[in-house]
Amino acid sequence: ILFCLLSLSRFKVIRKIMQVFIWIIRGTPLMLQIMVVFYVPGLLFNWPSLPRIVAAITAIVINYAVYFSEIFRAGYQSISKGQEEAGAVLGLTRTEIFFKVLLVPIIQKIMPPMTNETISLVKDTALARITSSALTQSSGFFSIRRSSILSLSAFSPYCLSLRRRSSVTLRISNVWHILKSKISPNPIPESRS
Repeated sequence: ILFCLLSLSRFKVIRKIMQVFIWIIRGTPLMLQIMVVFYVPGLLFNWPSLPRIVAAITAIVINYAVYFSEIFRAGYQSISKGQEEAGAVLGLTRTEIFFKVLLVPIIQKIMPPMTNETISLVKDTALARITSSALTQSSGFFSIRRSSILSLSAFSPYCLSLRRRSSVTLRISNVWHILKSKISPNPIPESRS
């Protein structure tokens, strides 16, 4: 939310800095961001490297904070000024206008992209696991390449990971669906087939 507020700042300098920061984060792969957080502080400032898991979590938090802030910003800017003006005519304060008039329509508009980003976040945690593992050579893909005979046991880590991530993704989708149905006054009907 902080990034969203800064990108909507009245001060042009702050807004421009945030636009450049958002452009950089959105334009670079998450794996590269993890590597930058892990290696660059040591290279530039001669600091000891962060633990791998801390670097991965830091990069993921920054990356998704940027994406979520853009979703929040778009949701806020999609609400017509007329709703804000109507609240002012009723004598509501800016805080009351936001919470009583604007918040529900904003949440309704940002639900689908927030669902997608939350699912992507779960999938991207695989990058955190890979980069935080000191012995990536001994797991998954590398062990398959070293073995001359491909066996089902070589694929079991992938199957287990797929099952876990699919289960988490399904749960997240269900939670977002329940939230959307509780917030939306007229829920969209399911397919008519």
